[in-house]
Amino acid sequence: MCLAHCALFADLTESHSERVRILKLGEFGSVLVGVPVFISYTLYRYGDMRLHFQTFCVVLAVVCGVALHFAGSTMQPRTPITTATATASAGGSTSSGSGGSDAADVAAALKEPVPLAAAGELEESARPSDGSLRSILCAIFSHRSFWAFVLVNFVQIINLTVNANFLPLFEAALTTDATATASSTATTSDSVSKSASIGVWHGLAVAVSEVAPPLLIVALSEPLSQFGTRNVIRAMFYAKTALSSLMLLIGRGSGSGWSLWLLALYLLLNRTCASATFGLFNLPISDLIDEDQTTYNRAQPLSAMYFGVNALITKPAQSLGPMAVLALLTSYGYRQTATAGSSSSSASNSALSGLESSADPTLLRDIIFLVVTVLPLIAGVVQLVIWQCGYTLFGHRLSKIKDKLSSQRRHTCVTDENCVQE
Repeated sequence: MCLAHCALFADLTESHSERVRILKLGEFGSVLVGVPVFISYTLYRYGDMRLHFQTFCVVLAVVCGVALHFAGSTMQPRTPITTATATASAGGSTSSGSGGSDAADVAAALKEPVPLAAAGELEESARPSDGSLRSILCAIFSHRSFWAFVLVNFVQIINLTVNANFLPLFEAALTTDATATASSTATTSDSVSKSASIGVWHGLAVAVSEVAPPLLIVALSEPLSQFGTRNVIRAMFYAKTALSSLMLLIGRGSGSGWSLWLLALYLLLNRTCASATFGLFNLPISDLIDEDQTTYNRAQPLSAMYFGVNALITKPAQSLGPMAVLALLTSYGYRQTATAGSSSSSASNSALSGLESSADPTLLRDIIFLVVTVLPLIAGVVQLVIWQCGYTLFGHRLSKIKDKLSSQRRHTCVTDENCVQE
């Protein structure tokens, strides 16, 4: 379902402004999704409302099914572009307002599938001669910008997954007073109060971290249209690197007072930045799909193929990141006591118990602080280098691809009355 949804994003339109608009509307929907999630969670928590919870889930499933059917029945895909049609149309493009030299360039480009990429980016032997699976995979794997995107996405998934899986542990370790939690003289009332405050803070943190990334993406819609996808994503990497460096220089502090609120703010900003950056990745891979279509004069974009290959390569990152962090923390004495399906407060309390079971809780908290700050710092530096040097689909080159697709679409619509105009 996720693969089909991502592929549909690239198939709807090749216009960058329209894709940014679709992305913004989708993020508004993500914010609204929090309402039924909150209602279902509230109904599920109370045992005497189990019937209401089941009824709500059935009604929600029916509404989602009807909405999905309506969207699928009213949605119009892009009209397929054939080389013959586009070539014939390009010959008479002078009447559409284009110059003679531009029409000749388009016609020449359509007659022979010469890549628009920079010289040397696609080897001669890598150019597909047919539509077989082998030739398509060869074209994808020989794409330099695609590999740059995949590597950046791989690192981003590691960073995002670690933040999502270890958020209760990070909060318990860094937003509570180490000396107070390690003290054996704490009273029962203090423990109850501490547990309640941890649970409240965790619930608030989860709520904010779920709502903030979509709102940040909506706020970035204007810069995306003005400065381009590549520059905005690069700015997000710079922001993540600067934020992690600043927090590393400030240090963990005593875990109380202003340092507690500073760490809490950093955890929220770190997760928000990582999630928002990941939410923008559909834009560059859609541009890569457009480039592939124009480079090899394909009738239909290979959206599902590109998203599928990207998912195949980056899926291991969802397991490698948490496994490595858990192995590191375990080597310093952390004992995992949280159980699957536990609530927010119990997950935080279990994480805190795992910290206190360590022989040296202070050292373990310092290691966790380094994981929270150094991991995003290293990820940001690596992503900046790869993104700056490897991803070259931007500026005039990207504009040329968009113009060529639009020109082909206009020429196709001259002979096809049922085509979809952008």
